[in-house]
Amino acid sequence: TDKDETDTAEKKDPLEAQRKADKAYKYEPAEEIYRFLHTGGPNTPGMTDPRYLADNHRIVYLSEQTGFRHLHLLDPTYESQRPLTQGRFEIYPLELSLDRKWMFATSTREHPSRVNAYRISTETGEMIRISKDAGVYSDVAISPDGQKALGNFVRYGALNELAFVDGSDTESHRILTDSHPDEAKTYTRFRPEFFEFKNRHGHDIYGFAFKPPNWKKTDQRPAYVYFYGGPLGTRKQVTEGNFNRSAYFFGYYMAQKNGYLSFVIDPRGNSGYGGLFEKSNYEQVGKPQVEDLEDAVKYMGEAYGVDAKRVGIHGWSFGGFQTQMSLYSKPGVFGAGISVAGPTEWENYYASYTRKTIGAIDTAQDKLEEYSLLPLAKNLKDPLLLVHGLEDTNVLYQDSIRIYRELLKAGKATLVELFIDPSGGHGLAGDVDNSSLYAKFEQFLQRTVGAGWDKPTEKTPASDKKDKAETAERTDSSDEEK
Repeated sequence: TDKDETDTAEKKDPLEAQRKADKAYKYEPAEEIYRFLHTGGPNTPGMTDPRYLADNHRIVYLSEQTGFRHLHLLDPTYESQRPLTQGRFEIYPLELSLDRKWMFATSTREHPSRVNAYRISTETGEMIRISKDAGVYSDVAISPDGQKALGNFVRYGALNELAFVDGSDTESHRILTDSHPDEAKTYTRFRPEFFEFKNRHGHDIYGFAFKPPNWKKTDQRPAYVYFYGGPLGTRKQVTEGNFNRSAYFFGYYMAQKNGYLSFVIDPRGNSGYGGLFEKSNYEQVGKPQVEDLEDAVKYMGEAYGVDAKRVGIHGWSFGGFQTQMSLYSKPGVFGAGISVAGPTEWENYYASYTRKTIGAIDTAQDKLEEYSLLPLAKNLKDPLLLVHGLEDTNVLYQDSIRIYRELLKAGKATLVELFIDPSGGHGLAGDVDNSSLYAKFEQFLQRTVGAGWDKPTEKTPASDKKDKAETAERTDSSDEEK
């Protein structure tokens, strides 16, 4: 019969029944029910991730309409939405519970430098913290009942390991793996001092510091400052357990061996601090960060006794651009700068990044030329070290060569130095190894910003001699390679 033939055809092709059902179904044209404008960083629209609740009608999604990344609930019936969570912190959704009554997520609710796991009611927005310890949880998986979690956990004094958490037991945090040799644990046992201050606009700026041995506020020490300043999705520099080679290891080394006060600062422009920070670069790239770094110099002088005339700054990639922007636009504020792989002409960079972060691209006339550093090079008054890998496929090597040429044409030959890795990429790692690279940084800072010890004969305490340059040598370049 015809029916038997149809049944046989559907058995041979399991999708045939679905095709027939699709043809029989009457589709209604799509209709816009709610519209809102994006008000934050370039990555948030891709993180919206709308999901239906149990009624298959209401939708929970992520946006920055309240100024920070938070969960929102959309009701199509009334074409309206409301925030489920609110506050000066961010939410990073993971998944819905099986009954769709809870959203599992991580959040910076306790402090911007920490990330904990939560279950959040999709009706009331109530947030119940699952993880207990102070640190950063990532790659978290939560049980269907929302009580237990597995995830990577890191904090200063404890390297990244897999942790088990039982939300019903306050003592449940248990490390399941032991992945690092004792030597690595030795080099990561030092905990920096976290701080925060308000910039000239009243925004909270976060950072951490390493102090030299026997430090006193009246010492008037030089400072080493590391920063990034651009959007990285959900990442930033000032976090628990950020073992970045420039921020953590070299910063600690400069404090212990050379008597510097070492700082890491997240100015406006960084991710993780809300929409205002992430969108701050749009059509004014680098300017907000210069203000915040200038305010940071003032704060460091007041809170730590830093010699404001001897502040060396260092940035990689976007931070390399920011280092140059700071020296060119505020000559005399910073004692010296180290710029690694810094973009100087944004029209050379990925359009997918620049058009969302820096400014729209006009095909008739490249508006990005307005943000080039080349016209500003003539303002340089302080020593600058340019570092780049010849095989960099992220930020092109020509960016450093072009700005170097402009500096030479402007008569700045005695202020600028060019250090090239012939086979290095964006994170270098070519002919120039880590030991040589950071020895170059150390020598440059000592020569330009000056020594940190009060007396020429003063040396590193015996208990710390063992740490010396190896601290900077045995690290990876994960953060700087973005």
